[in-house]
Amino acid sequence: GGAFGLFGLLTVVEWLRYRDHSRRYLAASMGLLGTVAVLSTLDSAGILRSDYLIEALLVLFAFSGWAFLMFRDTLVPLPRAVRISSGLLVAADSILLIVAYAPGSLNATTVTPLQTVAGITLVAVWAACVGEPIYRIWMLSQRLPSVQRARARSLVAAYFGIVIILVTGVVSGFLPPVEAAYRVAATPFAVLLLLFFYLAFAPPGFIRRFWREREERNYLAALNDLLLYSPDRVVLSRRAVEWAARLLGASDAVVASDDGKLLVSRGNDEAA
Repeated sequence: GGAFGLFGLLTVVEWLRYRDHSRRYLAASMGLLGTVAVLSTLDSAGILRSDYLIEALLVLFAFSGWAFLMFRDTLVPLPRAVRISSGLLVAADSILLIVAYAPGSLNATTVTPLQTVAGITLVAVWAACVGEPIYRIWMLSQRLPSVQRARARSLVAAYFGIVIILVTGVVSGFLPPVEAAYRVAATPFAVLLLLFFYLAFAPPGFIRRFWREREERNYLAALNDLLLYSPDRVVLSRRAVEWAARLLGASDAVVASDDGKLLVSRGNDEAA
């Protein structure tokens, strides 16, 4: 719980540093997941008790999935109807959760039919909000440099792992003989997901070098052609700027002369 909370806090801090549009929704999704993890841990330890805690946790979790869908929208825009309908669906699911888990409705031994429906609906809505971005970002990553590609795939792999935990948790709830085995397996699996989140947000240097190894070999071959078959400085810059971005895992790059003249740009608005 503390580790998930720390990742959530770090993504929020990162957004506060840069304030870019896409990072805002990713910070919201991770921040909400981290909040849910910390509050759940405090509740399990008996440190935090509230009649409204269950509803708050479920609603925060529901909107973490919607925030991840909006993060996908900043990368590849969704149709306006999908954005509106997804928000309304999550809001309706939140109302259902609040009604189903209202104070006084919880029982240590039984689960009401309404709570069962609300729980299954939550898993279905969250998995739908996260599942489509997982597929879309994975496909989009094929066109990214190696470092960016690996980080993007680590992120979606972590979210996919959460989907697996949710779905298997719901299934085990209906199969009492396997519920104990699920509880034993879920914790180490969640720890493994932390590793994927770590690789997505702050991969260590030796991991980055491993990801870049193949591109560096291709770079050396390209460098030979670059130096031998570039007739002038502009052509040389145009061929070099792609590799400058790919090796650093950047989406934008520029090459300028000593006097400040812009020779070539990649992924940038040249006028800016």
